[in-house]
Amino acid sequence: MDVHGDDAAQLLAALGGEPAHVLGSSGGAQIGLNLAARYPERVHTLVAHEPPCIELLPDAAEQRAFVEGVYDTYRREGVGPAMRKFEGAPISLNVPDVAALRAGPVRVVVGVGEAST
Repeated sequence: MDVHGDDAAQLLAALGGEPAHVLGSSGGAQIGLNLAARYPERVHTLVAHEPPCIELLPDAAEQRAFVEGVYDTYRREGVGPAMRKFEGAPISLNVPDVAALRAGPVRVVVGVGEAST
């Protein structure tokens, strides 16, 4: 995740250096959280739409088991069978640095869909 955050920070620096308004959805939201925690000078506002931060959910153990099962399917049977279960283990198991996000200057807005669980 840090590599993605580093890449995003470098891209923002190359585009002018002003703090950016960032929108990320799903895995992109996870990358945005990493960017905002580690490079707060690059981000003015982050809208993190449905970041798959399963470790922060009340049913984290159940969600983790599902993601690990999908990843195991990918390793045993390949992409097709795993995609039928949805393969997103590395991103979904990432835990954002909540303390850094709370202490930093970046405005973080987390968005979820009305029907999302």
